[in-house]
Amino acid sequence: MRRFRLVLFLCGLFSLMVAAPALAQGENVPVSLEQAIRTARANLSIPPECTVFNSGFEQGPLGSFWQLNWLSPRGLRNVSVNVDACTGEIVSFHSFRAGGEPAGRLPRYSREEVRPVAEALVKRLAPQKWGVLRLEAAPGRSWDAAQHAFIYVRYVNGIPFPENGVRVVVDGNTKEVIEYTLSWTADAVFPAAKGMLPREEALRRYREQVQPHLQYFVPVAPENPERQRPYLVYSLEPEELAVDAFTGKVLTGMTPAATPFGEMFGVPGGGGERAFSPAEQREIEAVGELLPAAKAVAVVRELVPQAAAADLDRSSLNVGGPWQEEKVWQLSFSNKDRGLRIDAVVSAVTGELLHLYVMSTENEEPRPVVAAKRQEAKLDREEARRIAEEFLKKAAPALLPEARCAQCEFFALPYPNPAYHCVYQRYVNGLPCPSNSLSVQVDAVTGEVIGYSRQWVRAVFPPPAEAITPAAALERYLDAFGFEPRYIRLVAGTPREVFSDPDDPFGWKKAEIRLVYALKLPGGYPAVWLDAQSGEFIDYEGNPVAVKPAPAFSDVAGSRFAQEIGLLKEAGVVKGCQGRFRPRDPVTQAELVAMIVAAQSPVAVPQAAGGAPWYSEAYEQARLRGIIEAKEIAPDRPVQRLELARLLVRGLGYRQVAELPELYRLPFADAAGVPLADRGYAALAWGLRLFPWPGGDFGPAAVVKREEAAAAIVRFLRAPRPCNAG
Repeated sequence: MRRFRLVLFLCGLFSLMVAAPALAQGENVPVSLEQAIRTARANLSIPPECTVFNSGFEQGPLGSFWQLNWLSPRGLRNVSVNVDACTGEIVSFHSFRAGGEPAGRLPRYSREEVRPVAEALVKRLAPQKWGVLRLEAAPGRSWDAAQHAFIYVRYVNGIPFPENGVRVVVDGNTKEVIEYTLSWTADAVFPAAKGMLPREEALRRYREQVQPHLQYFVPVAPENPERQRPYLVYSLEPEELAVDAFTGKVLTGMTPAATPFGEMFGVPGGGGERAFSPAEQREIEAVGELLPAAKAVAVVRELVPQAAAADLDRSSLNVGGPWQEEKVWQLSFSNKDRGLRIDAVVSAVTGELLHLYVMSTENEEPRPVVAAKRQEAKLDREEARRIAEEFLKKAAPALLPEARCAQCEFFALPYPNPAYHCVYQRYVNGLPCPSNSLSVQVDAVTGEVIGYSRQWVRAVFPPPAEAITPAAALERYLDAFGFEPRYIRLVAGTPREVFSDPDDPFGWKKAEIRLVYALKLPGGYPAVWLDAQSGEFIDYEGNPVAVKPAPAFSDVAGSRFAQEIGLLKEAGVVKGCQGRFRPRDPVTQAELVAMIVAAQSPVAVPQAAGGAPWYSEAYEQARLRGIIEAKEIAPDRPVQRLELARLLVRGLGYRQVAELPELYRLPFADAAGVPLADRGYAALAWGLRLFPWPGGDFGPAAVVKREEAAAAIVRFLRAPRPCNAG
């Protein structure tokens, strides 16, 4: 959802950045196109192969900018630069190269090794701002694990203003700058810090006013359905994350400016769904376990009057999408007399209507029901709510007792007819479950239901008695995210009030900078929830969140592979236990397999769920990738060098060529100790220099230590791969 809101925000921002006629060609601005090009070339390295050039000009809420683009003729290399047309500053830079290192590879250079590159660029492009910038202690996130992101935050009066700063992304393999973004409010007025409350006093007042809210949360984890279970969690409202630094009062009725806001309604997209073939579909229906298509159609016709006289255009039995493995009928009707298209989703298991969207076919644009011309609303809020509830009594009678009306908003959007959007939130054991709801859209002119969406999980909810206390939860938040002074831009009013002004859609004109004490949650709100049973933070997929950088391992200082262990820890490949890595202990097969899989995965490997062993997910992924076979699995067995060679070579994608033993001659003295079937694995591991120990012997039966395994993993990640390998 956060990604969807960000897309809406960026689309809205782009639509506003339309130049006036005099400025359409960049006229009447202090910095000309020629000056902008000279600035970019003087400060950045434009690849010589980028011989195609084009430019653009934008003017919007953020200012006026020259857009400069250099491309190679075949599109394999691209550099884009934005230059402020008023100040001449480079405000953004992005470099793209096709065919780079695959995502998930360990970078050749550590974060500290590439940090000077980032600092040098900031000093060169923003020299006057460098003195008030400070590097964030926690590493910035990048989509590619082989890239290092650095975030420099603006400080005023010794206090951070996180909205302003510089972000730099450096390629960890080439030390090349991939991205540079400058965000700066030039005319900002900051309150003086004099007279602000001491931190302890502000914290005392914060504790008096704020109490985390206990609720249920169901993660969105289509890749791991076992995680899609209800969690008992604590959360904080956005206005409860800070207090005024002078009064100590919670910022009730205030909204951060420039916050993406807005949520459209309709039938969710069908991404990831898998349609059965006609033969499979007939076979499934013949079994008699699923609802036939004719009955699914009857369900829609009975609940939706617009579909009663409509023609059925399409029906398909699908599995996946938002419903995980639940099989559903997707139905599409057309009512030619009224110019309507009706899309519906019905559970093939229970026969319940899951989603509905009624739209106009005029100009083939998806819209709610249209009249001949736009009409004023004839229904008030209570009438719309009554219609919505009457619909739910028929569409979801078993669910309605657990649902409470959370909102019934009027939308006078640029659709032919205005509508009401009524949302009924689920409550279990007296606690809200915001991720479970029933929503109904009612045409405010005709009184017809034009949309319905159901997000509802069938599961056992943990009892509230198992939760930690609210006071303990608040202390967990404070310990994890701190409570420090910062500047923030705020606007009086609710988000809907703030962002409904077409002349100031992001609240920037009305915003004022306030000095507050605040928690610092990662990545926007809500990014994490506090598991009320375990006391750990989880993300939207239910995965544990590391809210603080883990300290260095306490037992690797004397290891000859301490640097390699540190690299793997920084990349999240190894975690250790209780702050220790145990470098000289033998590595077990489960530990090694987990390292290999984690090293190759761009994102964290999901933890095993349902009481399965901790290593089960790693083994499953390794098996699917051809790294290990089921008959070879022995989780607790110490790994010998020959097995290490076998798993690493397979992980690199060389299995087929490794299993042609007659191609290889082994150069080491103890070659006779290597079985014929494994000669290819031993030769490739030796030739690719995957083993970190010196000497002329291979030592096929020697037990591998954990520190040696870590060093081998680093070499594995830097080794060449076949052209068709990931």
